[in-house]
Amino acid sequence: SNCTNAQKINGKIVYKKDNLTVIKVWGTHKERGFAYGYLSGNKILRVYNNYLKPALGNSIGKAKANIYNKKNILIDDKYFEEAKAIIEGMKAAKVKLNGFTYLDLLLANSFLDIEGLDRNRKLSNGCSSLISWGNATKGTSLNGESVITRHLDWKVNKSLIENNLILIHIPTEKDEQAWLMIGYFGQMSVLSGCNKSGLSVFQHMMYDNISEIKLDRYEPIWFSLRKVLEQKDFDNDGSNDVNDLKAVLNSNKYGYADGFIISALSSSTTKKDSIRAIIAEIAPDKPYFTFRTNNFDDDIVGDNIYAANHPVKRNSEKIYKSRYKSIKKALRKGTNIDAEKSWKLMTKHSRLKGINLQTMQIIPEKGILKLSVWQNNKEAYNFKPHVFDLNKLFNKNK
Repeated sequence: SNCTNAQKINGKIVYKKDNLTVIKVWGTHKERGFAYGYLSGNKILRVYNNYLKPALGNSIGKAKANIYNKKNILIDDKYFEEAKAIIEGMKAAKVKLNGFTYLDLLLANSFLDIEGLDRNRKLSNGCSSLISWGNATKGTSLNGESVITRHLDWKVNKSLIENNLILIHIPTEKDEQAWLMIGYFGQMSVLSGCNKSGLSVFQHMMYDNISEIKLDRYEPIWFSLRKVLEQKDFDNDGSNDVNDLKAVLNSNKYGYADGFIISALSSSTTKKDSIRAIIAEIAPDKPYFTFRTNNFDDDIVGDNIYAANHPVKRNSEKIYKSRYKSIKKALRKGTNIDAEKSWKLMTKHSRLKGINLQTMQIIPEKGILKLSVWQNNKEAYNFKPHVFDLNKLFNKNK
């Protein structure tokens, strides 16, 4: 249509430095999608063509059909609308699509679920996260408040490391709230992210003896995590906390297409430990969902909870590998942990050399987000983080 060019762009680039771009979009799903596509078109294509397409290999056709007929891969209609709007935005910005469609975009955001279908191909993704709060941070500048530090460890890929993105959504829908995702161009779902209520969620792969996957009525994990952050109160209990994560996961009664670990942290306005910090271990096999809180004997001392890539509570497996043991030892009594110490503990004791693409930290009560990214052939944790004020990021006019 001729009116596309006249369409207003509900978005702006608010920061750009060291391979990191921060974009803010606002309005309805359609308006936000259009703005994202308009502002990011070529970068979205670059990540898709040079990372996702080769990684998905031969399963692309089958996977696209599954998304299209909504039979096995379940994605909400509003995300279909948004994906179509992203393509419209790309067209309006005169991006050469070369056959790239909204289905490719949805496919890219269901990447890990579809990747899991090929059991012979293992991603070397090794994320980890450490959450500390309460007694662990008392007596420091955090004074009982919470902090989470998280590594994103993925195989180095040029088009990934050059295209880091923080995408901030400020929705006009009544039941939605401002949220952001930390990841790469092309993502419209959540691999790492947080929202205005102070809730953050992070996805890790889980390596376990999960039986053969049947592609059968699964919601892609990243879309589930987006729902957790985007909905004001998914479980309608009057507050937005880790119980909303539980509710979203439990609403997928067949579990998920692969084994995943999700770490989540609520702001300290939630008084109870059990809804302050949680690690979910999820799978396509029963038990589908296992939730680990601070009261589980997981070898980590005090008000700290740690996750890497193996199940701990699920089937009481307690698989503690070298990073887990190293963090456990370095925590000592598990007290006097401020933001700097949390960062140091993770970069010294939980790192995977050669694949640390992003290191990030969220301090919900202080509204601080820190992010370091891979640069000059060096892991992210070697660099000083970019520091952002979440209140500013979530304010449309800032």
